[in-house]
Order: sequence, then structure tokens, then C-alpha cells
Amino acid sequence: MKFFYCFLVCLLAGAFSASAIHHPAATFNKIDSIAPDKKDVSSIDGIIAALYDVISGPAGQKRNWDRMRTLFIPEARLIPTGKRADGTSGKRVLNVEDYINSSGPFLEKNGFFEQEIGRKTDQFGGIVHVFSTYASKKTATDEKPFMRGINSIQLWNDGTRWWIVTVLWQSETPEGKKSKAEFGTIGSRQDASTRQYLPTTELLSYLRHYRDRTEIRHVRVCQARSGWHQ
Repeated sequence: MKFFYCFLVCLLAGAFSASAIHHPAATFNKIDSIAPDKKDVSSIDGIIAALYDVISGPAGQKRNWDRMRTLFIPEARLIPTGKRADGTSGKRVLNVEDYINSSGPFLEKNGFFEQEIGRKTDQFGGIVHVFSTYASKKTATDEKPFMRGINSIQLWNDGTRWWIVTVLWQSETPEGKKSKAEFGTIGSRQDASTRQYLPTTELLSYLRHYRDRTEIRHVRVCQARSGWHQ
């Protein structure tokens, strides 16, 4: 999810003052006016595909912002980051309505297409973190993207569906340019890794099977640090 390329040009030029960058959004999302599409929210692949698809389209095409609202929890945040002209780093914290109101008119007027070209996923139960590499184009037929970068996406499953909690992103810069191997191949999604972690109860059961007190003690230390108790 990008805050379109014009935003990034402004950010790099230092157009955002320090107060604007650090000012938190004051409102939450509007109530969804449509029901979520099951294909969008029933899987990790589905909700990430919907995230990219909903902001993409040719110049003059209206985006389905109601569909976008169904993907996010009401308190969700979208956070673009970048460097100012003086070299310092900055961020801007937006909610979904902030993003729609500030980016929507530009995306619809000028055209914007964003494609996932790589992914690294970590999951524990119902919470997931995804590093999703993106390539942005002005038209769908552009041979090369004008921008690439990384979306850091937090997802949560409430037992019935997936939700987007946070999207934090940073675009590629000349001094931090990544290689093709790191970003993945444009036109194909490459999963660098997908790790599933055992719930703590299953892990304890496994360890108790071998009666290894050292490992059991280590797990208890982890429980104490996380505040979890059986």
C-alpha cells in the first residue's frame, strides 16, 4: 500500500513539517457500508491480494473505497515513512479515511498500479506479520516500475476472518537500493519463508514427552516474559 509516488516526492523534499509528521490521526474508519467479500478476508493470500487490488486502476477509474474499508479493523493505521531533504527520517500516521481522502483523488485522476513481487511471512496463531515487496507502475502496461519498496503488514484473525491491523511502508532509495534477489522477480510472487509456530500448550506437551527439564525451564522463562500462564 503506497501513499502514491507524488507523496513520496514531497516527503523526500521535506514538504511535511515535523508537526505534521508526528501528529496522530484523530478519527477512526467509517462504518463499512458493504459486507466484506469472503474471498478478500478468508485467507492471508486473499486479504493481501485485495489490499493491492483495491488501490490499483487506470486514470479516471473510481476505486471501491467501501471494499477497502472492509479489509481493516476500525482502529487500523497506515504509516508511510521516508527521508526529508535534510536527511532525517520521518513518518506520517494515517487511518483508513485519511488515506482515502488524501490519496484517493490522485490515484483516480492519474492512474496507479501496485503489484506484490515478493513476500516473507511469520505466523503465530491468529497474528501474522508479512514483509510484502511491491513494485508500482503508472499504467498496467509499463515495462518497468517507477518505484519499489517494502510493506510491513500486520494481520489478525478473529476466528471468523482476517483483518489488516497496520501497514507500515518504506520505498526504495538510491542509497538503500536492493538487489533483484532481495526484492523478488517482478511479475511473480516469491515466498522467502513462511514459518508456523506451535501454540504454547502443544510445545509444552512435546517437551514433557521427553522430560527435558532444561527445555521446560526455558519455556517457563519465555512464559514469564510474555505474561502467559497455563
